[in-house]
Amino acid sequence: MSELFEWLVQYHLDTNLSPVLPHIKHGRAYSAQGEPAIEGEENDWAKGCLIIANGQTLAQRLREDKIILDHVAPRFSPAPSYGQFSDYLAGSAKKDGAFVYDGSHRSIARVARFTNASDSLDLARQLQLYLLPANFVFEKNETPLTGADIDEHIGTKTDLAICAPIAYTIPGSDVHAYQVKRTGYGDLGLGKVTHFAKQGLVEELFFRYAPDSDGPFIDEEHAIVGVHRKYEKLDGRVQLKSEQLWNTGYREELREVV
Repeated sequence: MSELFEWLVQYHLDTNLSPVLPHIKHGRAYSAQGEPAIEGEENDWAKGCLIIANGQTLAQRLREDKIILDHVAPRFSPAPSYGQFSDYLAGSAKKDGAFVYDGSHRSIARVARFTNASDSLDLARQLQLYLLPANFVFEKNETPLTGADIDEHIGTKTDLAICAPIAYTIPGSDVHAYQVKRTGYGDLGLGKVTHFAKQGLVEELFFRYAPDSDGPFIDEEHAIVGVHRKYEKLDGRVQLKSEQLWNTGYREELREVV
């Protein structure tokens, strides 16, 4: 689990899970206003983000390819710790912002406007069906995704998260994409955190109501666990490699150093 992925899991927990814990009923999350979280539907009250990360001169290349449409080049701010990182995300005006992260300098910049239309992304898009597991959109689905599934359920930000690592990775500089999704997943109905590389989905984490589990729990009082899945590419398609519950010990260490 990469540091940036861990930070986003904690951010998702702090920002989206914690506020709804008092409103969980029969294993489903509800907003403070009583809106149910439903799998496959976007939670308007949740906060999400897309982060394209680590590539050498990445922001410059995204501007040259007109993926970033901002008139002014992204302005980076230091984010060497979870505290600074989460404060920067929380300070973003939008509920579902887009960002570029410079892993070498541990800094981050918000992107005001972006598009996912370019020749490079179009080529990468042809591989999408092989880069996602069958249950990426709906947890209990076992049938491989089709083009129609992608068209109906994969939005602009997720599309860019899948394709950017393929299109913009260059020798010696791997691009990764991370997302906190607002679209509900599983019975609890909150979104999940995803991590993509050029080979497709690398890992994801989502929250599950599990009253019969022995833990470790994200929140034992409300029987919430974090399910961390890792993936690998076998026979040309992304497949599940491992699944385990998130170790909450990291959460405590993180809080101590913030």
